[in-house]
Amino acid sequence: MEKVKLFTKAAAPRLVIIKLTAREEKRALAIAKQAGIKLSGFPGVLLLAVQVGIISPEDLKKRLEICKEKGTHYGVDFIRQVYKMAKR
Repeated sequence: MEKVKLFTKAAAPRLVIIKLTAREEKRALAIAKQAGIKLSGFPGVLLLAVQVGIISPEDLKKRLEICKEKGTHYGVDFIRQVYKMAKR
C-alpha cells in the first residue's frame, strides 16, 4: 500500500491519500466512518485544490473530463455541477 501526504496552505486541512485495492477501500471506508473521519472522492479533492489556490476551476473541469474519457462514471451533468461549485 502506497501512502502519499499532501500538505497545502497553512489554513487548509491536511490530506492523506492512500492507494487501495477495491477490497481494502471498502474496509477502510467502514473504519473511517466509525472513527468519524470525513472522506472525499477525487472530485472533492479537486474542489479543495481549487479552494486553496492549487488549481483553477478550469483545471478541475479539464481533469474531470479526462477521467470521463478514461471511463469513469462521471457524467457531463456531474462535471458541470462540480465545475459550477468550483467557480463560487
